Amino acid sequence: MASGKGLSYDYSLRLYKEVFGLDHLHFGLWSDSDPRTLDGFRSAQDRYAERLAGKIPAGVKRVLDVGCGTGSMSQRLLAAGLEVEPMSPCEHQEKLVRARLGSQVRFHRQRFQDFQPERPYDLVLMSESSQYVPLDQLFDAARRALAPQGRLLICDYFRHRNERYYRACHVLQPFLERSQAAGFQVEEMEDITESVLPTLELGRQYYERLGLPLFDLGREYFTREKRALSWVARNLFGKRLAKLRRYVCEKLPAKLDRERFRREVTYRTYRFRLG
Repeated sequence: MASGKGLSYDYSLRLYKEVFGLDHLHFGLWSDSDPRTLDGFRSAQDRYAERLAGKIPAGVKRVLDVGCGTGSMSQRLLAAGLEVEPMSPCEHQEKLVRARLGSQVRFHRQRFQDFQPERPYDLVLMSESSQYVPLDQLFDAARRALAPQGRLLICDYFRHRNERYYRACHVLQPFLERSQAAGFQVEEMEDITESVLPTLELGRQYYERLGLPLFDLGREYFTREKRALSWVARNLFGKRLAKLRRYVCEKLPAKLDRERFRREVTYRTYRFRLG
């Protein structure tokens, strides 16, 4: 979780939690019967969490939840009788986890790649957080954290190649090559791309109905009603404002395009075993 991406992740979490009232940051695992609404999204996210928890094999006792978000997954695993330690470098996430779980867990506020465990874990869980760890450090950090024969459970999306719009996530082939070189063997892989695509449909709806109109309204208001402030902003922050405009008007709708996502990205769950 590099600092810049970590901050972006933290703001996204606040948007999901405080604006939309969602308890997870990750995609949803949709069924055909789920309505394409926020309530449907909540059900899909719960199904995602349930599916991921079900991939933890028998015999696992100690879990490191890397990129723990609100702590909802840690709470689910605690209820299943596991010993869980959540991790995130973000102050806001620590506050949410402590409010939810209190003294039930030991929270690690740091980056995964910097972590030096006191005791090994049976499983490291990374739900849409592996992309925040540089690839040349990801599997070395997992090796340090795991007991012999320990498991690394990753659920995330991956690029098929270097491309423009999904640069935050790892490219799949180098990711797999790095895992093998570090001594990890794939025990199980599941491709859930088709089941997560409705998340993008819902995101596109909110972008078109709410996000873009609010952006245009704010820009029009400052241009017409706050001319002096608008002039100062353009002269002091012109490049940043232009970058923001390109992101909102070009990059964001492209990233929410389900057909582009299907073509250029694959969403997978990998369970690795440290050989």
